[in-house]
Amino acid sequence: MGTHVNVESAVSVPIPAFPFANRNWEWAELTKFLDDADMHASVFLIEGEAGVGKSSLLLKVCEQALDNGDNLIVITAQTKHENGLPLFEQIEEQISSRQTRSIRYAASVFSPVRLASETILPKIARGVPFAGHALEALAAQELKRHAGKGSQILKMLKGEKKVLLVVDDLHSMTFDEVELTIDLLSATRSQFGPFKSLISNRIDEDIPVEIQKLVRSYIKQVSNDGLMRSIRLRPLADEDIQSIIASVISKPSHAANLIAGCLGNPQRLRENLIRLNLQGELRSEHGLLVLPTTKNVHAISEKGFVSSLEISEKLLNVALAASIGPRYLDCSILMDIAKRIAGSDNSPETIIFSIVDAEVLTPVKKDVPFEQNIFRFSHDLMRESFSNYLCSNAAKWTWFNSLMASILTEYLGSEYPRYHSEFVAAGTFETNPSPIPEPVIQKLLQVAKNSHEGSESNRQALCISSLRHCERLGLFSEACAFGELLLPWIDQTLDQNSPTAVAIKKILVKSYYSVGRYADAVALASGLSDLNGVAYTRIASLYMVRAREAVLVELEKTMDRREDNGLSQEELVRLKGFQALILQEMGEDDAAGDLYQHALTSVRKTASTSADYEYLTMSPLFSPATEARQICSDAITFFHRKGEDRRLGTALTNRGFSNLLLHQYPQALDDFFTARELLLSVTSHEAFFPINGLGFIYLVQRQFEEAISFLESALFFRLSANYEANIRTNLELARFHTHGSANISILEKLATEPGVASDPWTSWIITYNCAYFFLMENRSSLTPMDITLWRNRILELKCASDATPFWNALVDNLLEPEEGLKWHMRLPENPTNPFSGLASPEMNLFRPTAFCFGHW
Repeated sequence: MGTHVNVESAVSVPIPAFPFANRNWEWAELTKFLDDADMHASVFLIEGEAGVGKSSLLLKVCEQALDNGDNLIVITAQTKHENGLPLFEQIEEQISSRQTRSIRYAASVFSPVRLASETILPKIARGVPFAGHALEALAAQELKRHAGKGSQILKMLKGEKKVLLVVDDLHSMTFDEVELTIDLLSATRSQFGPFKSLISNRIDEDIPVEIQKLVRSYIKQVSNDGLMRSIRLRPLADEDIQSIIASVISKPSHAANLIAGCLGNPQRLRENLIRLNLQGELRSEHGLLVLPTTKNVHAISEKGFVSSLEISEKLLNVALAASIGPRYLDCSILMDIAKRIAGSDNSPETIIFSIVDAEVLTPVKKDVPFEQNIFRFSHDLMRESFSNYLCSNAAKWTWFNSLMASILTEYLGSEYPRYHSEFVAAGTFETNPSPIPEPVIQKLLQVAKNSHEGSESNRQALCISSLRHCERLGLFSEACAFGELLLPWIDQTLDQNSPTAVAIKKILVKSYYSVGRYADAVALASGLSDLNGVAYTRIASLYMVRAREAVLVELEKTMDRREDNGLSQEELVRLKGFQALILQEMGEDDAAGDLYQHALTSVRKTASTSADYEYLTMSPLFSPATEARQICSDAITFFHRKGEDRRLGTALTNRGFSNLLLHQYPQALDDFFTARELLLSVTSHEAFFPINGLGFIYLVQRQFEEAISFLESALFFRLSANYEANIRTNLELARFHTHGSANISILEKLATEPGVASDPWTSWIITYNCAYFFLMENRSSLTPMDITLWRNRILELKCASDATPFWNALVDNLLEPEEGLKWHMRLPENPTNPFSGLASPEMNLFRPTAFCFGHW
């Protein structure tokens, strides 16, 4: 048990360092590399997101090197990103604590500039221990003088003992610093012997492109030569985060929220602990926690931070507007904000300089003119604090949103290519659940449609980037519009089988399917020679416009011509799963179950890729619920280790539905809530599935107010007609049992939409529920004609055989509302066999929108 902070403690008690959490596999790989078990490799690369523990792992390596008496050089950037702790400070602490001269040298430096200095080399040669804070910085121009001297420096260091060159946060250095560091690293490649290099690096969108290219070029070169070993640090598992929390606070009443909030990231956990404590939420139990962290984090975590800033109201309002815009702000946008808020009496340049001086905003690019720069908040928590402050005033929030939408649309209208390439393509709009405001999307479409001849290449770039962006965000109607603008260009100038043409058409096929344009999806997909990735979508579209028998014939043709169609094994297995679904609907339950189980078994035996495991998460559609839950749990473990948050959210969602079928409601709620947070953080449109799941589970539990809240939230997503029909049906059901009435007319109107009328299951759900609402509302005055009318409407549907038991149960229980509700919302009595009895049609009540299919 770790050291704890209690209420009797002093006002300020430092929290002990977080324990080295479960990185056993990563440490084993590092140890193998350091112990020379792999003699051929000279470079070890550690990559991962900010705060995931790259520097902590390097610190452990450095501590071991110091204990072993190895020669150690640590290179870090001159300025460390604020989300991390400077490694050089921790290394200096380790050197000081050992108080030994047996170490030949221990260089902990701020930057490669100092390492290359003639004032340092003699000290290294004489074996004098020193630390970074004792060194004088060189002017930036001296970098050029030392370029190419990597071999000379390393020759002076070479000896019998191992030399470790540790480079922390290569991505945070300037271009010149990266060049010099790579020169040093390259010099070690021909001198395996005692030289070993360890590098931590992060790929992030705010890293200048020229630095990314330089770093990736070096990594590619060393990897191709077989000299590099690498690992990618994944977020920690929940149990590891739980153990960290237990080592810090004795009564972790906030543990569940902390675990969900940090998403396996230790640095995020650290900052959330600070924020909770400074908001007074931990103080009564644990005293004031003080974690060793970077500047501003304590201050900006406090509730009154924004109000306490000593800046003018005009500066404050500019920062507030910026907090709800894109994460990265072009200088032109900031200038427009400043002009509109501060008026003509104030220089916009002066306002922006003042905000930067106040350390609220910071420039992203180095060594570029002010007017060409891009700005971001100096810390993510800073942006969050301003946004939260704005949210507390509804009138201000509305006004500032209107202002930003106006500025962005005007800006896009005049200089959209530059803006789009810098921001929209990178997906930097973060307003959830629809990251790009609709006025901006419409403006992009308007600009794309009205571009003049001279800007055709810009127009194409805009459309391609927007198409991909809309697909990722689930904006399928807009994706169709952008894709259709590209089709004439593809037909006139591109080879139809070129990668660009095929990629665009595949996205358009999926978009057509998502908005219910099934015939268009079939027509476009039929012209593709490479069906991998869209064969499933094509068959699903075909299913909506043709008889089942015809779809089965086409399915078999597609699978028989697997090689001609370029189908991967995973795509083939998906098609077999769809074949099983159609057979089940045709009443061939045994054949359907056997087919899917055979496909499932083959995938489980050989599952090794993310696509394999994503397929396995579909198991709740076909497998017994207990087995499906275990399959999804296996996928969850896999995606957690891989750090794939989107697929992890998908697997959690589908395990939630397995738990729902097993009546394990608390576990289902946990899965849905966790999945919602994950998916909102990475790809907002897929968060629809767990939010819908939360609405459905509360509906099943008859907690109608909660169900209404989540189902209304689900409607905020940009849905296709059949999805909207399903959600509105469940929403009206909840409202019916809360208020005693339902809006049948809105459902019947939705039933006429093209994407709904051709979908048998959605038609069945709407018609059945409309019958239920009508009969229950009018049960005291029903006539035989009423019952016959609704009975005929239901039984003439495509799934008439499935409807009969529901109809009989509904009519039998018309005079008993509670009994009617029980039958209406009934889940399978035998969840171990979803193909038996009433289980299948009952599952179909929520099947079309229950399961999260990801990008299938």
